[in-house]
Amino acid sequence: MTSLQCNYVIYIAGNADTVWNALTDADSTGAWWGHSNVSDWKVGSTWKHVRADGSGDVDGGGEVLESVRPNRLALTFPTLKPSTVAFDLEEFADSVRLTMTHTELDDEATCSGVARVWPALLSNLKTYLESGKVMATPPLSTL
Repeated sequence: MTSLQCNYVIYIAGNADTVWNALTDADSTGAWWGHSNVSDWKVGSTWKHVRADGSGDVDGGGEVLESVRPNRLALTFPTLKPSTVAFDLEEFADSVRLTMTHTELDDEATCSGVARVWPALLSNLKTYLESGKVMATPPLSTL
């Protein structure tokens, strides 16, 4: 069986350090993702996907595979079977080109779901970083 993948590219005004912080800071991810991603972000460390609703419930997590601040972060990710998500950050004029690559997806249904979720999440990240606020209607609530 061939492994499927999903790629998404978005440009965010700012610099790579700011985007890196938004991807790795628990308070920031809690704001734009609705889950606080908690880790020390060292290779081999675990990361937890903790609900930002105050419940403390953990909805998955994984292992940090690569962590090269502020250019690349790769993690195992809790899909049906663990998959891998990589965020590559590249300075581009006065913005950052963020390329998200989600690999090792098992089937078309998972791939289709991932292809809907990541653009919504990363658009909310872009809005959060460029305006200081998240979208009025959380993008995941409409999927």
